[in-house]
Amino acid sequence: MTALKLPLTSFKLPDGHYHGESPYDDYNYKHEVTFEIKEGELISVDYDEVHKLGKGKQDDTTYCKKMSVSGTTPAIAYPIYEKALIQTQNAEAIDAVSGASYSFYRLKLAMAYAILNGPL
Repeated sequence: MTALKLPLTSFKLPDGHYHGESPYDDYNYKHEVTFEIKEGELISVDYDEVHKLGKGKQDDTTYCKKMSVSGTTPAIAYPIYEKALIQTQNAEAIDAVSGASYSFYRLKLAMAYAILNGPL
């Protein structure tokens, strides 16, 4: 996203609530992120992948059980991403969670859409 010159660090964003989502992928999931900037600081982040039928991956116990063979699940990886974003204040400074690198890429894409959309 740096090549696009998008400010993926919170201190460059106006205060407010942001929401972004990627287009649906080949598996019928869109990746959604909602975050809040207050006094130039990222104070909350919520990320999930939501199926066209409305079910999020984090709360889908069947999906998480199936994915656990990869070493992680959305219920494990997504909170790690959220916490890392708040700690670093920079989407470019966090690392992908092993087994959830596709979600990492799509999280950054959804964040770019949220930034382009501006505060709600």
